[in-house]
Amino acid sequence: MTNRAGVVMGVRLAKSHLADDQFRTVHGRCDACGQISDLEVIDDEYVLCTMCESTITWVRMRLEDDTQVVLTGR
Repeated sequence: MTNRAGVVMGVRLAKSHLADDQFRTVHGRCDACGQISDLEVIDDEYVLCTMCESTITWVRMRLEDDTQVVLTGR
């Protein structure tokens, strides 16, 4: 998945759904399945799609009016 061991454990925990309340969730488009879904935040670089369970990268951009936009990629 990644070259970072901590991320692997976070992904495993998120995919198990045993601690869903432990993960912050953002709403966005999954670049893997193309669906708009809830994305569980693994860390500052990765999120997990709750629909297809793909791990994708994400970037959060803050706009001038203090709102945020989430961009995803593979």
